[in-house]
Amino acid sequence: MQARLIKKISMRYRVRLPYEIRQLFCKKCKRLIVPGITARVRVGHSSIKAVRITCMHCNHVYRKIVPNVNDNKKKRDDH
Repeated sequence: MQARLIKKISMRYRVRLPYEIRQLFCKKCKRLIVPGITARVRVGHSSIKAVRITCMHCNHVYRKIVPNVNDNKKKRDDH
């Protein structure tokens, strides 16, 4: 209910939602994603670390790459 209200107000007044809030909506069914209730969150165990979020309403899967801590240190040391 609050998710619909947020979207409706932002569209009515032509205000772009911040990235943190836009991430909370499913791109396919446009419903609010609440980890553990309306979405399943899994952490991948491969060479590329990623978080896999599955919407429980439409079964759409999102993958978000998680940067390695070592990569950030190397970039800072190079400069």
